[in-house]
Amino acid sequence: MVARTRSVMYMLMLLAVSAFLVAGCGGSDDDSSSSGGSGGSTSSSASSAGKDSFVSACGGCHTMKAAGTSGSVGPDLDKLTLDEQSVHDQIVNGGGGMPAGLLKGDDATEVAKYVAENAGG
Repeated sequence: MVARTRSVMYMLMLLAVSAFLVAGCGGSDDDSSSSGGSGGSTSSSASSAGKDSFVSACGGCHTMKAAGTSGSVGPDLDKLTLDEQSVHDQIVNGGGGMPAGLLKGDDATEVAKYVAENAGG
């Protein structure tokens, strides 16, 4: 019984730390990628790729209305404002219960951009 209680408490602590770390990363409104510049179809296809990768790699754990996901393990991204660099760092380095390296290279970059543009929704 004591071991089970400790296990449950440990899981709750990990979730709380994860939410705290992700929430503390956001807040930058100076993201020039959302300024509507000359992104054109490249921006649209990158956004689509970011959404697809988010849904397959992240949606099982995270809720985000824009992606149509309802995961409940990680923080609800609709309740957070996040900047692209912080999201990218979290994807690459992990932490707070999230494993490192779920996505790499362009996939990590596209998802970070997608999340930064759509979280807090």
